[in-house]
Order: sequence, then C-alpha cells, then structure tokens
Amino acid sequence: MGRPAVAVKGARDVHAPGRPERPSRASQVARIAVLECELQLARQALRDADDARLLKALLLGTQGCVFTVGDVFARVALDADLSAAIARLTPKQLGKRLARLADRELDGLTVRHVLETADGWVWHIDFHGDAGAAG
Repeated sequence: MGRPAVAVKGARDVHAPGRPERPSRASQVARIAVLECELQLARQALRDADDARLLKALLLGTQGCVFTVGDVFARVALDADLSAAIARLTPKQLGKRLARLADRELDGLTVRHVLETADGWVWHIDFHGDAGAAG
C-alpha cells in the first residue's frame, strides 16, 4: 500500500482542498505580459476605429476629391460631421495623423499622399471596401 503520513511540526499542506495553490513568480510575470499585450491590442483597435471614422468623415467631406489639410479646415464651417471629426485637431496634428495613416487600410479606406505643393501635401482617400462597417 502507500506510506503512512508523517506529521511534521509547523508544516502545512499547501495543496489541501479549499486552499488554492499560489502561482509562481514566473507565471505571474507571464500573466502580466499577456494582459499588457491584450491591453495594447485593445488600445490599437480603438485607435483604428477612431482613425477609420476620421477617414470616412474626410472622404465624405471632400466628396472623394484630393485635398490639403488647409482645404479640410476651410470646409469645416460647411460640414458638421467633418467639423466634429477634426474638432480637437490642429492643422499640424491632422497632417501628422494623415502621414501616420498613409497607405494603411482602415475599414475599406486608405489615405494616400499624392504630391507636395507650396500649400502642403495633397491627399486622396481611396474607398475599396465597406467603409460603414466600423462606425
């Protein structure tokens, strides 16, 4: 049969029923790394959704034509959706955001840098999918 249990003074059974096993330091570090990765992915998904909404507003606000950042800011008085989409952005911030998004597909939309002029970069948004899916 089995060996008889030996009682050791001061010892406790860490695997006793009702008492959870304490995770190791390595498993805690690994779990934190997984949670940080999941958080980073969730944040990126939110940024992508915000960026897709911006591109959709720019596409509609520019009626599919090429535009500069200056053109966009000139049109905000005429387009409430466009105004709301860029409300917290300066022209410089919008230009940097468009540069960051250049050639990335977001919800069927891709912004492309067409050329550079004395008035700034000229942009165009290509529609090649279902731009209504994210928003």
